[in-house]
Amino acid sequence: MIFPLIYLLIPYVIFLCIWLFLSLVGFYHLIRFGGRHFSNIIMGLLYMIGCIFLLQLSYIYLSPIDWNQPV
Repeated sequence: MIFPLIYLLIPYVIFLCIWLFLSLVGFYHLIRFGGRHFSNIIMGLLYMIGCIFLLQLSYIYLSPIDWNQPV
């Protein structure tokens, strides 16, 4: 059985979609129930910076791979 490596990215994309949904729910609750305090804004920004850092790191590691290579 031969399949391309790109099929291994399907669980990763599903994980990213779930992560995005839960992040949006978290930000909604932060804005709706947390008020607009300075500490909430800082925590939201730190979370966004961490997410961007992890996504960029993931892209750096995954981009050089030839995803059409059969396994």
